[in-house]
Amino acid sequence: MTRDEILEKALDIVRDEGYDMLTISTLAESLGVKKASLYYYFSSKDEMIAALYESFSARLLHMGFRMDFSKSAIEILTETFEHWKGIFISKSLSSGLSLIEQRKEIDERAYEISNSLELMFRSQSDAVMENLVSRGHFRNVDPKIVAELFASAAIVRLRSERSEEDDRRFLNSFAELFLST
Repeated sequence: MTRDEILEKALDIVRDEGYDMLTISTLAESLGVKKASLYYYFSSKDEMIAALYESFSARLLHMGFRMDFSKSAIEILTETFEHWKGIFISKSLSSGLSLIEQRKEIDERAYEISNSLELMFRSQSDAVMENLVSRGHFRNVDPKIVAELFASAAIVRLRSERSEEDDRRFLNSFAELFLST
């Protein structure tokens, strides 16, 4: 059993059963080990949570964002949204995101990570919209306002249940609002 295996199992418990169900005892039981084995890696639940936050943050840093701006506006919007969706549905990231979402109202570190994630989305959205407006894909609008609308709507959508068809309708409707004629 490795430290990473322990952290993955802890995230599974948080995702599937909720943060309150994560204890050293339940974690040890689900791993089939004695609690003492876990204390070798972590002195407390708080230390384990801190390690989970660090692991999640490190994974986010490796989620690079590259865009081919020679594509159409709808293709660019779709790729941007799909990149963000990858964070929300990736097994390795969605479990960490579940922990962050459950804890952000009561834990300062979770709140900081949640805000960092939203800032990342907003800054990527700023870059995308600035490019689309400057290249004439979108009518003459303030790219900061369009970026804020896109990022805000996308974040709300990503945090809710939706279908692929709903995502396509959202992206097409958004593009139609701002596309140059």
